[in-house]
Order: sequence, then structure tokens, then C-alpha cells
Amino acid sequence: MKKYPKVSIIIPTYNRAHVLKRAIQSVLNQTYKDFEVIVVDDGSTDDTKAIVKGLDDKRVLYKRHDRNKGVSAARNTGIVIARGEYIAFQDSDDKWLPTKLEEQMKAFAHARSRIGVVYTAFWYVRKDRRIYIPLPKVSKREGDIHNELLNGNFITPQSAVVRKECFEVSGLFDEKLPSLNDWDIWIRISKNWEFKFISEPLVLVYRTSDSISIKQNRSFTGLVPIIDKYFEEFSKDRKILGNHYFRIGRAYLRVRGDKEFYKGRKYIFESFKIRPFLDIKKFIAMLILLLGPVSYRMIVDKYARCKINLKRARKRLR
Repeated sequence: MKKYPKVSIIIPTYNRAHVLKRAIQSVLNQTYKDFEVIVVDDGSTDDTKAIVKGLDDKRVLYKRHDRNKGVSAARNTGIVIARGEYIAFQDSDDKWLPTKLEEQMKAFAHARSRIGVVYTAFWYVRKDRRIYIPLPKVSKREGDIHNELLNGNFITPQSAVVRKECFEVSGLFDEKLPSLNDWDIWIRISKNWEFKFISEPLVLVYRTSDSISIKQNRSFTGLVPIIDKYFEEFSKDRKILGNHYFRIGRAYLRVRGDKEFYKGRKYIFESFKIRPFLDIKKFIAMLILLLGPVSYRMIVDKYARCKINLKRARKRLR
């Protein structure tokens, strides 16, 4: 019988030839070797195909979309053709540390069958700064984390290895969602499976202007379809729903258009009705919203300039 690889690693990419080789090489450099790499080219117009074909490794497979369909469609294409029992993901601009896959497969080897996902902490790299994710506010990181995930997403696909069976039971990535597709899939999987967490950060996620994660999370207005999709679950906890409405409101207000202002104000007021907040800054901001878009933006801009000037003054005093 033909032996299939244990793990299928899916790398969706679109016009990222200049960083793709680094991402693939970080996978090929893993201490765990029983895997295949499926690079799904989502209709690139650069040298992506040449970069992949130039890698002299039979474990690397190349699949191309004839047009750009989006990262969820690319990941789904990889899942469908994957031969492994486990599915892992890598983005074309990020990097795995060498022992990542080995540590995760060790965890699966000792895990009970209820464990569907093993994920690691990761470093979110922004210029010369590293941020450890999950943040301290995430109190429950393994086991049944469904309720914790309703607060917000703290798992990036690059850090996770998933039993392929999870996708067969819970479905593939939702290609209709404009963003936050990874959060959606974890919410669905967490209804049927438990998660295992490895606290050592074994992935470097780089923030770049055109990275998948930035495109997907450019604005929290992507929360709206998620809230609609799981409204029954979110509405069971007034704190969670109120916090999400407040985040949506802030996202709309940052756009600065009058139409977006009124949408943002609506969500901010709705968040206060659901769960009145005692935070004095939030309450003052809500009162300023009553003045209308022009006055609101003028006050916000002045406040921002004051903060900048104060920061500069403090630096001079040092």
C-alpha cells in the first residue's frame, strides 16, 4: 500500500514570491519530517510558480487557481487534496521555528481522541517589537475553549495542527465571510472538539502591509457577519456581545465618513444599552458622539494632538 504523509501543510499565497521561499524553507527545516507541503497559488501574477518549482523537494506540491478566489478558498483547496491525517497551515510571509511540528505531533501522540487541535503560542513581529500571543487576558487556553473563543480569536492558523476529521465534521473555511475566517472555523470546531495549547512560541508572524492577516483584520467591521452568524451564542453573554458592539462601533468611527460615523454611533449606543460601562473615558466619548460627526472628529483630533505633544514633552524631560 502507498504510504501517505502524516501531515499535510497548506500554504496559500498570492503575489508573495519575494517572501514565499523563506516560509516554505522554514517548513522543510522542521525536525519532524513526515509531511507534504501543498502550495496553493491563488492566481498570482508574479514569479510564485517559478519559486515553488525551483525547490528540489518532492514533498512540495503546487496547485494553482486560475483566478484570485481569496485565502479561505485557497486553504479549502489544500484541505480537499490533502493526503495527511493532520492538517497544518503556513502563510507565505511567516516563519515556523524548527521544532514546531515535532512538538505538536508529540502532543497529539499523547492526547485523547477529543483533542482536535494542537496550537502553539506565537510571536507577533511588528518592526523591531515582538508581542507574545495569546495575550494575558485569555484565561482559558486549552480543553473546551468554545466560550473563550466567543470573546475573540487568539489562534492564528499558522500555529495550529488540526485533525482532518475536524473539517469533515465541522466544515471547511467559510468563503463568504469577508474576514475573520480563521476565528469562524475555530468557533465551529470548538463545538465538537477540545484544543491543546503549547506555551512555547514556535511561529513568527510578521506584520507587513500586504500580509494575509492584515488584509483579513484590517477593520473590526468584519465582526458584523460573525455576530450575525452566531448571534444566539453571543447573546447568551451580555458582556461579550456588548464588547463586540463597542469594537464594531470604534472600527466604523475610524473610517471618518459621515455614514460610517452614524453606524459607529449606533453600535456604541447599542453596546451601552446591552451592558452599561463604568469606564469614564468610554462614557465621555459616548457623550461627545451626541454632538455629531464634525464636532466629534474635531475633538478627537485635538485630543490625539495633545497626546502626541505630551509624549514628546516627556521624552524631552528624560
